[in-house]
Amino acid sequence: TSQQSAVISDSSLRPSHKAWVSDVRWNPCNAYQLASTSHDGTVKLWDIRSSNPLHTVRVFAKDEKGMCL
Repeated sequence: TSQQSAVISDSSLRPSHKAWVSDVRWNPCNAYQLASTSHDGTVKLWDIRSSNPLHTVRVFAKDEKGMCL
């Protein structure tokens, strides 16, 4: 079996997030998807084959930080 790995860094996600990325979690059912949260108060769903997020949800009030997923 071949196994692929990807390196995701803050600089990969930062152009879409407006502040520090504080947590990233891989989708256990889809090797190409992950979720990220940031000090900008949003959670974003990503497909790592694209540089743009699939979805963005503001889950924290303005001036509140997303710390973990």
